[in-house]
Amino acid sequence: MSSLANELSLRSFLNSFLRDYAAHHKVEDGKDAFCVRTRVRDFKINYKEKSSLGFHSYESLEDLHFEGFVSAICEDFCEGADSNEILSKIINSRDNLASLLEHHSGNKINDYISSESSLLLGHPFHPFPKAKWGMSEEDLVKFAPEFQGKFRFVYAAVDEFLLKSNLSASQLKRELQDLYEFEGLKSDSLLLPFHPWQWERISKRGLTKRGEGKNEWSALSSMRSYYHPLAPLQVKSSLSLTITNSLRHLNEKELKRGSELEQIIVGEEANSLLECLNEPFYAGLCDEEGSFREETSLQFRAPFKEGMQPENTFLLSSYLEVHPLDHRSCALSDIEELAKLFEGNLKAARKEWFSSFLKHILEPFMDLAHQKGILLGAHLQNIIIQTEDHRPVKVIYRDFQGSGVTSELYEKERYDFLDPENGNILDEKSVNKVFGYYLIVNSVFGVIAQVARGKASVEEEMLIDLRTFLYKRKNEDSFARFLVESPVLYQKGNMRCALVGMNENSAQDPWSIYNEIPNPLCGLRELKKPRSGNLYEADLKRGAKLKIRKLELSDLSLFHSWHHKDYVKEFWELDKTRDELEAYITSLHQSPYQLPVIVEINDEPMGYYELYWAHEDRPAPYAPTEAYDRGLHLLIGEEKFLRTRYVYDSMLHVTQFLFEEDERTKAVWAEPRADNTKLVRFCEKLPGWKFIKEFNFPHKRSMLLKCDRESFFKEYTNAL
Repeated sequence: MSSLANELSLRSFLNSFLRDYAAHHKVEDGKDAFCVRTRVRDFKINYKEKSSLGFHSYESLEDLHFEGFVSAICEDFCEGADSNEILSKIINSRDNLASLLEHHSGNKINDYISSESSLLLGHPFHPFPKAKWGMSEEDLVKFAPEFQGKFRFVYAAVDEFLLKSNLSASQLKRELQDLYEFEGLKSDSLLLPFHPWQWERISKRGLTKRGEGKNEWSALSSMRSYYHPLAPLQVKSSLSLTITNSLRHLNEKELKRGSELEQIIVGEEANSLLECLNEPFYAGLCDEEGSFREETSLQFRAPFKEGMQPENTFLLSSYLEVHPLDHRSCALSDIEELAKLFEGNLKAARKEWFSSFLKHILEPFMDLAHQKGILLGAHLQNIIIQTEDHRPVKVIYRDFQGSGVTSELYEKERYDFLDPENGNILDEKSVNKVFGYYLIVNSVFGVIAQVARGKASVEEEMLIDLRTFLYKRKNEDSFARFLVESPVLYQKGNMRCALVGMNENSAQDPWSIYNEIPNPLCGLRELKKPRSGNLYEADLKRGAKLKIRKLELSDLSLFHSWHHKDYVKEFWELDKTRDELEAYITSLHQSPYQLPVIVEINDEPMGYYELYWAHEDRPAPYAPTEAYDRGLHLLIGEEKFLRTRYVYDSMLHVTQFLFEEDERTKAVWAEPRADNTKLVRFCEKLPGWKFIKEFNFPHKRSMLLKCDRESFFKEYTNAL
């Protein structure tokens, strides 16, 4: 377990280092390896898998001396922090991970609370993701969620003149009555619940202990949030220990953010878009001089709504995490179960699962931001999902401290209770930076990386699906447009934050540690922009000439007349009005993966082909399409060309055009209706084309046809 903890800790350390320092003059990052120069020695580390998202894996990390390597990096790259302290935190994280691996022999997540207590690796881009600096090993076993320990709250009466809350003492006491009853407490005084470890470390001024509650609570994955399935509230508190880069105290700004956002969400009825565990009130103490004592902070959170099914509810980060001992995760298990619906096709199941994730998990966050101006700090440990039929179908959000609103919403509504000094009113640039990091870079890219398991081809397929989802929103949603078009995104530099010694929760400018990374959505293959004029020309026998050109809106009359011919509308079902077809053509022009073309013979239009990248279109769940495969639909619009050699020529040269467009295209696909037997017989006479199978679309019974690149060009000469 020590060896495995070394390997996993080094992987997290290296990935966080490269995220922040890949462009540093002491670092040379190549395709197969990267080198880093230090005063001790030069290190070369080979990639096992290099990820476009930064989730790399490495060869032979067991040959890298753990303490020697991280010590050399810390000493050379520290920018103000104590390198010895950083090294101690890295070792603390590694040792904690080794203990957890001994305790967790495999992935045993079967309900909500087990998902909260099973997060082994934590943040994949952090130099010391499992560090709990300031807590003894004995207390870790007792209180850390990964050890499934439970505890009872210590209840203390409060001197009301020292109370700090968004409610008066009498209001707060009324709000807590159900909690007192649940805990078997009766008191005329205001009582506050403190974690026992917190209680032992706070000054007792202004507090009088009144005993313990009767129920045992569980710590959630953050370690400072607490849950009981029957409790009327959930609780979050300050703990005087450092986890990752910050002392885990809830400061006054964070507490205010929670209550402010609560008021906005209730007022906007935003829960209709996304269910939130609201945070209506908080409490803590001031000292005699009136200064807030952060170590006493308590944030109260709403419980889950009635009807929550624990067996189908999971913390997203744990649901995704692949256990290093049995190489399993809940997400991968669900995808394997879904594959049974697709004849064992894991790729199709993965696409189906991710489509559901985009619709039911990502889209509500983006709709809330776009429609309501509400920004939720949606990193993996703040997102709770519910599944059905092995798909993610609902999202629940918790933790308002890192959330805010757009400046447009603030200027429009003029919420008097919002304090600009709290740092949660964001202009467009800040939205792109911070919201983009938490929701996209941390969460969505994290989802893709965990599902892809380091396979670059799978990452690319899922990124294409994400880009297509965002592309459809970009004209209306400026955030989606930024994600699709910006060459860079922003990420929080956890390594640099550690090396400068910043406590990100109390820093004057915590956003200063955000740095640019290449946007992997811009590195994907693009549908080539058609040049002006013809896209393709070929000389045919008998002196004829074939041309392929883009369908334009000026072709609307022709397009309309073709689709209203009986033999066309029987199969295409696009016999719509001119306005509807104009909108259809416009949507094709705006699509990131479709290209509508007209085929002409001797400058006379003969037919229409709708070309597409197959991975984004309808056949993908039913066929083993690859990222660069293409597909087509065809329509011969003029009767004079039916049953002539020109139909064969058009199909032949459209196929050739698609293969020539991108040398990485390995196959071209088609999926005509199953009763279109003439087309199938015709296609099988073409080079490379063959019938694969019949299958059911939701709207029709179809046949799957495929043209393989190698077979096409092997048979091409004879076809001519």
